[in-house]
Amino acid sequence: MIVTSTLLVVVSAGIILALFTNRSSPTVTFLKQVNPGWIFSGQLTFVFLSQFTRIRDQEYNVDESTWIADALAVNVDTDFFAALLTHTTARPITVLPLLVLDWLGLPISFYTIKVISLVCIVLALAFTFLALRNLLTNQLALLCLLPLTAFYTVITFDDFIAYNSELVCNVFIAAALWLFSLVQRRQETYWQGVVIGLSLGLIPFAKFQAIPGALIIVFFCLYEWYRQNRLAPAFLFMVAGLMPIMVAVVYCLYTDQLTVLIRNYFLYYVNYSYQYSAKPFLERLSPRDILWYYRKQYTFAAYWFGLVAVMAVLVWRSRQRGRLAGSSLFWLSIILWLVSIYETIQAGTNYEHYLNLVLIPHIFLAAALLKPEQTTQLSPGFLRLPAYAYAGTSLLIICFVHTKAFGRGYNPPLPYDSEVVAVIKRECSSTDRISIWGWADRYYVWSGIAPGSRYANSVFQMKANTQQAYYLDQYVADLTKNKPRLFIDSVAPEQFTYDDSQRYGHTRFSLVDNIISTRYRQIYQRGGLRIYRLITE
Repeated sequence: MIVTSTLLVVVSAGIILALFTNRSSPTVTFLKQVNPGWIFSGQLTFVFLSQFTRIRDQEYNVDESTWIADALAVNVDTDFFAALLTHTTARPITVLPLLVLDWLGLPISFYTIKVISLVCIVLALAFTFLALRNLLTNQLALLCLLPLTAFYTVITFDDFIAYNSELVCNVFIAAALWLFSLVQRRQETYWQGVVIGLSLGLIPFAKFQAIPGALIIVFFCLYEWYRQNRLAPAFLFMVAGLMPIMVAVVYCLYTDQLTVLIRNYFLYYVNYSYQYSAKPFLERLSPRDILWYYRKQYTFAAYWFGLVAVMAVLVWRSRQRGRLAGSSLFWLSIILWLVSIYETIQAGTNYEHYLNLVLIPHIFLAAALLKPEQTTQLSPGFLRLPAYAYAGTSLLIICFVHTKAFGRGYNPPLPYDSEVVAVIKRECSSTDRISIWGWADRYYVWSGIAPGSRYANSVFQMKANTQQAYYLDQYVADLTKNKPRLFIDSVAPEQFTYDDSQRYGHTRFSLVDNIISTRYRQIYQRGGLRIYRLITE
């Protein structure tokens, strides 16, 4: 399939380059008469089919297991809204599409959530195209998006396609950029402002780390409305944006869970962003470290640094002609680009799937720098250098498609564990629950048994942080309330990341150990992995 994907990218590049030539031939004439929207629809079809044919029914990234486990937990809870808010690892909007699958009668599996990933990618690309064609000409919008569609068509590195919160946020961010482009042209409707304002308000419930970029776009939209003296759409936009957090706060006040909301969202964000990694914060901001991180995966590096070269060409041409104006579009694209880089490095873990957050801001900055070129009159030399530069970047991406990341921050996902899954299925019915200590959420997925705790893994219970005592108290309270049939201590040498039982095993934490030692009996051990069964009268 990689050969087919490569050919699709080459064909796309050829079609788009044909739009910028003055040569007359029946083919070129026909292509120039085709609606650019149809050409872009063809590119989206290439992206979807290319990745759809590669989908494997296995874990691409450990977070996929977390989202599926969270969906299982919400499904068996009697209070749906409370569970959605508190049993989804602070990302209910990321888990919600999985629940929709279940409502439609479709299985929640590694395979089906990859399809959701592709839907998110296609939607984000579509909104980005809608934004760019409002800011540029249709032809320039196609040219600008060529490297990004090429990247998603040929990328084989699993982290960029794995279902994760970054892909959900990209849809919201791209939709917000579309709204900004409409506001600039005074073409937005009230319902567009309300719907997109609502989607931006949902970002804290999809991925807290993506909030800074959303706030930047909100500020520039409000600035445009203020500059145009149109306060009514700005007011509706703000009300819609605040609605999700207001509903959550009112609900938590009504159910006396406001502390849970604060701790499980805002303080969770603080813990993960600034305490989870031992890397000093100022070191994370080092340009040298950022460049090392961005070159880890060569296909992404080809996209990123190739577009940096394109942008350098555009800046040089604009400065030569004195047309690099400081418009609101220019400043939005620059600030959003910088903020998106910060979003990827703030946690200090340098996971590859974070890089999804910079893909759209990167292309949007290139579009802002390309905008002055659209005033150039059509001529044999019209956009020849930038057009070849964009096409060259797309071809460069193809050259590195087979490469893997080097120096990864974590181990690849582990293979199917039939032995442990057999024990779980033998001991549990479909209505039972299990609790897994460690970072082995995939056992929930493989067995189909829901978690007995609101946390699919015990990372923040094991790893020192300012809220560790709170997380341990919640974990123990959930064990006491739900009485999971099995307790699995997965902290063992063959497991993911947390493999030191002397440091992270459940016996190191007295609150948990007291419950397990008095209410459970060990029934299985393999290496360091241990399974305990609830003692029933």
